[in-house]
Amino acid sequence: ATRALRRIGDTAKRLPAPAPAHLRGGVATAVEDGAYACGIDQFKDKRFGAAHTSLTDFAGAYKSDRRRARAQQVAIAAEIAQLRPAAGNRLPPRGEPGGSRMELVISNDGPDPVEVLYTGPVTGRITIVACGSCKAYPTEAAGRGKACKASGKSYPKKTLRLPAGTYHFLHKPGGRDATALGRAAGGSVKPGYTYTQCSYVVRDDLGAEL
Repeated sequence: ATRALRRIGDTAKRLPAPAPAHLRGGVATAVEDGAYACGIDQFKDKRFGAAHTSLTDFAGAYKSDRRRARAQQVAIAAEIAQLRPAAGNRLPPRGEPGGSRMELVISNDGPDPVEVLYTGPVTGRITIVACGSCKAYPTEAAGRGKACKASGKSYPKKTLRLPAGTYHFLHKPGGRDATALGRAAGGSVKPGYTYTQCSYVVRDDLGAEL
Protein backbone atom coordinates (compact mmCIF):
# COMPACT_ATOMS: atom_id res chain seq x y z
CA ALA A 1 0.00 0.00 0.00
CA THR A 2 2.83 2.39 0.82
CA ARG A 3 4.53 1.67 -2.51
CA ALA A 4 1.24 2.37 -4.30
CA LEU A 5 0.85 5.66 -2.43
CA ARG A 6 4.37 6.68 -3.42
CA ARG A 7 3.46 6.12 -7.07
CA ILE A 8 0.29 8.21 -6.61
CA GLY A 9 2.37 10.94 -4.98
CA ASP A 10 4.82 10.94 -7.87
CA THR A 11 1.90 11.27 -10.26
CA ALA A 12 0.44 14.14 -8.23
CA LYS A 13 3.72 16.04 -8.43
CA ARG A 14 3.55 15.96 -12.22
CA LEU A 15 -0.03 17.26 -12.47
CA PRO A 16 -0.57 20.93 -13.37
CA ALA A 17 -1.47 23.38 -10.58
CA PRO A 18 -3.52 23.50 -8.43
CA ALA A 19 -3.81 19.71 -8.27
CA PRO A 20 -0.32 19.06 -6.82
CA ALA A 21 -0.86 21.38 -3.87
CA HIS A 22 -4.23 19.81 -3.17
CA LEU A 23 -3.12 16.17 -3.39
CA ARG A 24 0.50 16.16 -2.35
CA GLY A 25 0.02 16.87 1.35
CA GLY A 26 -2.40 14.06 2.07
CA VAL A 27 -0.47 11.52 0.04
CA ALA A 28 2.84 12.53 1.61
CA THR A 29 1.42 12.11 5.12
CA ALA A 30 0.01 8.69 4.25
CA VAL A 31 3.37 7.59 2.80
CA GLU A 32 5.16 8.81 5.93
CA ASP A 33 2.76 6.90 8.19
CA GLY A 34 3.02 3.82 6.01
CA ALA A 35 6.81 3.85 5.96
CA TYR A 36 6.93 3.87 9.76
CA ALA A 37 4.24 1.18 10.10
CA CYS A 38 6.03 -1.05 7.58
CA GLY A 39 9.25 -0.95 9.58
CA ILE A 40 7.53 -1.77 12.87
CA ASP A 41 5.55 -4.61 11.30
CA GLN A 42 8.70 -6.04 9.71
CA PHE A 43 10.35 -6.11 13.13
CA LYS A 44 7.34 -7.87 14.67
CA ASP A 45 7.47 -10.38 11.81
CA LYS A 46 11.17 -10.95 12.60
CA ARG A 47 12.27 -9.65 9.21
CA PHE A 48 15.08 -7.81 10.93
CA GLY A 49 17.13 -6.85 7.87
CA ALA A 50 14.09 -5.30 6.20
CA ALA A 51 13.04 -3.57 9.44
CA HIS A 52 16.50 -2.06 9.90
CA THR A 53 16.50 -0.73 6.34
CA SER A 54 12.94 0.62 6.50
CA LEU A 55 13.33 2.38 9.84
CA THR A 56 16.78 3.77 9.04
CA ASP A 57 15.41 5.17 5.78
CA PHE A 58 12.42 6.61 7.66
CA ALA A 59 14.66 8.35 10.19
CA GLY A 60 16.79 9.76 7.39
CA ALA A 61 13.85 10.98 5.31
CA TYR A 62 11.60 12.42 8.04
CA LYS A 63 13.87 14.27 10.44
CA SER A 64 11.05 16.32 11.99
CA ASP A 65 8.68 13.38 12.58
CA ARG A 66 7.94 12.81 16.26
CA ARG A 67 8.45 9.06 15.69
CA ARG A 68 11.99 9.47 14.38
CA ALA A 69 13.69 8.67 17.70
CA ARG A 70 11.52 5.56 18.11
CA ALA A 71 12.36 4.46 14.57
CA GLN A 72 16.07 4.80 15.33
CA GLN A 73 15.63 2.86 18.55
CA VAL A 74 13.87 -0.07 16.87
CA ALA A 75 16.38 0.02 14.00
CA ILE A 76 19.19 -0.55 16.50
CA ALA A 77 17.41 -3.57 17.97
CA ALA A 78 16.75 -4.89 14.46
CA GLU A 79 20.40 -4.58 13.49
CA ILE A 80 21.49 -6.51 16.57
CA ALA A 81 18.80 -9.12 15.98
CA GLN A 82 20.20 -9.93 12.55
CA LEU A 83 23.12 -11.59 14.36
CA ARG A 84 21.39 -12.31 17.68
CA PRO A 85 17.69 -13.09 17.08
CA ALA A 86 16.86 -12.97 20.79
CA ALA A 87 17.30 -9.19 20.57
CA GLY A 88 14.16 -9.13 18.43
CA ASN A 89 11.87 -11.14 20.68
CA ARG A 90 10.01 -7.93 21.50
CA LEU A 91 10.12 -4.27 20.62
CA PRO A 92 12.53 -2.28 22.81
CA PRO A 93 10.85 -0.34 25.64
CA ARG A 94 9.89 3.21 24.76
CA GLY A 95 10.83 4.81 28.08
CA GLU A 96 13.74 4.39 30.45
CA PRO A 97 13.23 2.71 33.83
CA GLY A 98 14.05 4.50 37.04
CA GLY A 99 16.28 3.23 39.82
CA SER A 100 19.99 2.68 40.08
CA ARG A 101 22.37 2.39 37.15
CA MET A 102 25.43 0.22 36.80
CA GLU A 103 28.62 1.14 34.98
CA LEU A 104 29.70 -0.78 31.91
CA VAL A 105 33.15 0.27 30.71
CA ILE A 106 33.87 -0.77 27.11
CA SER A 107 37.48 -0.64 25.86
CA ASN A 108 38.74 -0.91 22.28
CA ASP A 109 41.83 -3.06 21.65
CA GLY A 110 41.38 -2.92 17.89
CA PRO A 111 43.02 -1.01 15.03
CA ASP A 112 39.68 0.45 13.89
CA PRO A 113 37.02 2.51 15.62
CA VAL A 114 34.30 0.26 17.03
CA GLU A 115 30.59 0.98 17.17
CA VAL A 116 28.72 -0.68 20.01
CA LEU A 117 24.95 -1.14 19.73
CA TYR A 118 22.92 -2.30 22.72
CA THR A 119 19.30 -3.04 23.51
CA GLY A 120 17.49 -4.19 26.65
CA PRO A 121 15.80 -1.99 29.25
CA VAL A 122 17.44 0.87 27.30
CA THR A 123 18.65 1.01 23.71
CA GLY A 124 21.41 3.03 22.10
CA ARG A 125 24.74 3.15 20.33
CA ILE A 126 28.21 4.56 21.01
CA THR A 127 31.43 4.78 19.01
CA ILE A 128 34.89 4.26 20.51
CA VAL A 129 37.92 5.59 18.62
CA ALA A 130 40.59 3.26 17.25
CA CYS A 131 43.52 2.09 19.33
CA GLY A 132 46.44 3.39 17.27
CA SER A 133 48.98 0.92 18.62
CA CYS A 134 46.68 -2.12 18.60
CA LYS A 135 46.66 -4.97 16.08
CA ALA A 136 44.48 -7.94 15.24
CA TYR A 137 45.02 -11.13 17.23
CA PRO A 138 45.95 -14.35 15.39
CA THR A 139 43.32 -16.49 17.13
CA GLU A 140 40.19 -16.17 19.25
CA ALA A 141 42.04 -17.77 22.17
CA ALA A 142 44.84 -15.21 21.94
CA GLY A 143 42.32 -12.40 21.96
CA ARG A 144 40.49 -13.74 24.98
CA GLY A 145 43.73 -14.14 26.88
CA LYS A 146 45.48 -10.87 26.02
CA ALA A 147 42.97 -8.26 24.79
CA CYS A 148 42.84 -5.07 26.88
CA LYS A 149 45.35 -6.54 29.36
CA ALA A 150 48.72 -5.10 28.32
CA SER A 151 50.50 -3.65 31.35
CA GLY A 152 50.73 0.12 31.34
CA LYS A 153 48.80 0.50 28.09
CA SER A 154 45.88 2.89 27.83
CA TYR A 155 43.01 1.75 25.64
CA PRO A 156 40.28 4.04 24.23
CA LYS A 157 37.10 3.48 26.23
CA LYS A 158 33.62 4.74 26.99
CA THR A 159 31.31 4.17 29.93
CA LEU A 160 27.61 3.29 29.75
CA ARG A 161 25.36 3.60 32.79
CA LEU A 162 22.67 0.97 32.45
CA PRO A 163 19.66 -0.04 34.52
CA ALA A 164 19.51 -3.68 35.56
CA GLY A 165 18.23 -6.22 33.08
CA THR A 166 19.14 -8.45 30.15
CA TYR A 167 21.00 -6.82 27.26
CA HIS A 168 22.07 -7.72 23.75
CA PHE A 169 25.19 -6.12 22.25
CA LEU A 170 26.65 -5.80 18.78
CA HIS A 171 30.26 -4.72 18.30
CA LYS A 172 31.01 -3.73 14.71
CA PRO A 173 33.79 -1.79 12.97
CA GLY A 174 33.11 1.92 12.86
CA GLY A 175 35.86 3.02 10.46
CA ARG A 176 35.18 3.70 6.81
CA ASP A 177 38.02 1.41 5.68
CA ALA A 178 37.53 -1.30 8.31
CA THR A 179 37.24 -4.89 7.10
CA ALA A 180 36.19 -6.64 10.31
CA LEU A 181 32.77 -8.23 10.71
CA GLY A 182 30.45 -7.62 13.65
CA ARG A 183 30.07 -9.85 16.68
CA ALA A 184 26.93 -10.04 18.84
CA ALA A 185 26.61 -11.26 22.43
CA GLY A 186 24.36 -10.85 25.46
CA GLY A 187 24.38 -10.79 29.22
CA SER A 188 22.72 -9.56 32.39
CA VAL A 189 23.38 -6.38 34.30
CA LYS A 190 22.68 -6.79 38.02
CA PRO A 191 22.44 -4.15 40.76
CA GLY A 192 25.58 -3.43 42.73
CA TYR A 193 28.12 -4.53 40.11
CA THR A 194 30.46 -2.76 37.71
CA TYR A 195 30.99 -4.39 34.30
CA THR A 196 33.64 -4.28 31.60
CA GLN A 197 33.78 -5.32 27.95
CA CYS A 198 36.74 -5.46 25.58
CA SER A 199 36.42 -5.17 21.82
CA TYR A 200 39.21 -6.70 19.70
CA VAL A 201 39.80 -8.10 16.22
CA VAL A 202 40.79 -11.66 15.28
CA ARG A 203 42.41 -12.45 11.92
CA ASP A 204 41.73 -16.01 10.75
CA ASP A 205 44.03 -18.30 8.78
CA LEU A 206 42.74 -16.95 5.47
CA GLY A 207 43.59 -13.39 6.40
CA ALA A 208 40.01 -12.26 6.86
CA GLU A 209 39.23 -10.21 9.94
CA LEU A 210 36.38 -11.32 12.24
